[in-house]
Parts: sequence; C-alpha cells; structure tokens
Amino acid sequence: AVGTAKISPESHDELDEVVSMLKNNPNMVVQLEGHTDIKGDPKLNMKLSQERVDAVRSYLVSKGSNKAKIKTKAFGGTSPLTRENTEEAHKMNRRVELRILEN
Repeated sequence: AVGTAKISPESHDELDEVVSMLKNNPNMVVQLEGHTDIKGDPKLNMKLSQERVDAVRSYLVSKGSNKAKIKTKAFGGTSPLTRENTEEAHKMNRRVELRILEN
C-alpha cells in the first residue's frame, strides 16, 4: 500500500514459505530488498523502503527465522520495475524482494 510498511495478510503464506526455506537450509543467508514507487520525496521513500524490509524481517524472525541470516537493503524508488506513470505500475514498484546471498 502507498506510504505504509504494514504487511498485507495476503503475503503471510508466501512469507511462511520463506520461514520454512530458511529453517530447512540453516546455512542460507538472504537479503531483503525494499522498494517504493517513484513518486514523492526520495528521502522519505528511502526511509519507507527500510521500514518495509524491517517489517518483513521482524515477521520472519517472529516465526523462528535466525535474525543474523537476514540482511536488509533499502532502495527507495531508485530501482523501479517500470517507469510508467500508472497506478498499476506504481503498485508493482512497491515491493520487498528476497535475494539469496549464501546457501
């Protein structure tokens, strides 16, 4: 959603799969990468993208994931999937991606 770091309930199943993946692969290290759309103040977008990855990390840790195995990185609006100026495009750009760093 616009301007929030709240995790939508629809994301819980997918995040629970990440928890299982991390538990089943104890050597795995992941990086959560937070993004916003390209609208608004770049400094605020950077802060919001950090809040988003922190929220996802907190969720994963609350379900038993090892906090030390979850890195975070905020991108704000600097790495959009698309630069189209439509609401659908902006929505697509508001995301947290997971990158596997070690396995």
